[in-house]
Amino acid sequence: HSRKFIQDGGESGTNVWETRGQALGYDEKFLPSSLLQLAVVVEEEKNSSPSRNDDTMEALFRASCGSGCPLRLSGAPKPGETVIDIGCGAGHDVLIASHMVACDEKAGTVVGVDFVKEMVEAAQGNIQKHRNATAKDSQDSAINAKIEFVVDDIATATFSTDDDDYNTKPTKLAAYEGKADVVISNGVLNLCKDKLAAFRNIFRLLQPGGRFLFSDVCKFTPLPEEPPTKKPKASSMLMMIGDVFSS
Repeated sequence: HSRKFIQDGGESGTNVWETRGQALGYDEKFLPSSLLQLAVVVEEEKNSSPSRNDDTMEALFRASCGSGCPLRLSGAPKPGETVIDIGCGAGHDVLIASHMVACDEKAGTVVGVDFVKEMVEAAQGNIQKHRNATAKDSQDSAINAKIEFVVDDIATATFSTDDDDYNTKPTKLAAYEGKADVVISNGVLNLCKDKLAAFRNIFRLLQPGGRFLFSDVCKFTPLPEEPPTKKPKASSMLMMIGDVFSS
């Protein structure tokens, strides 16, 4: 789906969820029922008032710059687990993960991380809108899952156990060192200048035996010496989905 999405030139319509979300794995067979109910509301509202889409699926996927859905990989979050989403954006993966970790006995936790404060604020707003819309649904157990947000950069985060510089103050992610059963990332690693540092810090967040599930985009042909004057061909890009397990 992801490769076809690129080859077709990306979005061609106005419904971001249909053109981007479903093409990248967020389709009706995968999304929680409460989200699909919001999607229906999107269409009903659009038919009568196209401008009324702030409280809908559109808000979740409008700011999405990810690739394929990492939550569909083997090793996906289980009920009661702790998940950390690196580069959470508008919060669609956080919301879906909250449904996966929710359970009646001991609801899990999902932590959304982004280095852009405005994106974290947007994600918090989208999560609250969803919870308000589903508050009356007693069967929506995801409302019991604990959701937190952190403003931090995975590539430059520092931890309390760093030995190389005692003067370095731990950043906010340090509070989650060794706490995650699962770390997910969707289209973020390609944006990190220091990818080794990003991977190193991701594994510091994982518990022993934890899982790192990611999807991303990479370029597998040489970069031109001069900036391109036209849109690069789809064949020069590759959507990459992989999972890594910590030792």
